Amino acid sequence: MVEDKYKSFAMEGITFEQLPGKVAEIDEKIDQLLHLMSIKPVEEETERWLTMEELCQYLGSDSQPLSRNTVYGWVQTDRIPYKKKGKRLYFSKKEIDLWMKDAA
Repeated sequence: MVEDKYKSFAMEGITFEQLPGKVAEIDEKIDQLLHLMSIKPVEEETERWLTMEELCQYLGSDSQPLSRNTVYGWVQTDRIPYKKKGKRLYFSKKEIDLWMKDAA
């Protein structure tokens, strides 16, 4: 039975003597795949979530941030893209940029 397994390897062009080298090659390829899987795409790395305070600064001018009440009004009427986590609001910078571009 054991000999049959070795023969199947030989039939596929791999001898028993070559097996350790092939296992090492597979191990190297698995390491490369794991490394590639751990790298985040550029789009994910640039995704930034703004808090209410950061959004007010971002949408306002240098000297005068946008009013929180204005943003809350936009949220209540679904005029601005947002996510709510617990009691806090978060705004995707990418979505806000697209929202401002569409509004212009």
